[in-house]
Amino acid sequence: MPVAYHVYRSDVSGDKGTTVTTVVGDTSCTDTVSLFEQTYYYIVQTEDAYENKEGNMIEKSASAADQVVPVFDGVSTATATIDGSGVVTLEWDAAVDNSPPLTYNIYYATTPGGENFTSPVLSISNTTCEVNGLELDISHYFVVRSEDKYGNEDINEEEKITTPTDTCYASN
Repeated sequence: MPVAYHVYRSDVSGDKGTTVTTVVGDTSCTDTVSLFEQTYYYIVQTEDAYENKEGNMIEKSASAADQVVPVFDGVSTATATIDGSGVVTLEWDAAVDNSPPLTYNIYYATTPGGENFTSPVLSISNTTCEVNGLELDISHYFVVRSEDKYGNEDINEEEKITTPTDTCYASN
């Protein structure tokens, strides 16, 4: 006959707590009721086929992490300079998330949809930024994504296009 594992959870160290589940025929389980950033203490006790329970009180602790991405609409404006400096100013509204602080990752490409979302060109905490050193007279496509402290990044594809130029020149 298989062994039953009784899993107990408490939010106080040294307290057996309440039964989360009883597992038979397996040696693992998932606690789906836990709250993120809350530390829980677990004790597992075995019971054989004759209902003999052992008195183990060894506890292990765990904390659940937030796995929800921020709510974010993406970049709202991209404004290029016309003075030859190759600067673009980006602006957006703040994201909403229950795990601050938030970081805004800036991605850009010179083709539509060509952003490399594995490597942001900038990561900042403000809702506006300047991207410097861009090539003049080339269209640049920008996407801004929000990321919480657990690394959950939204996947918006709101893309803005702008072209830095140099229209401030003297004519003869």
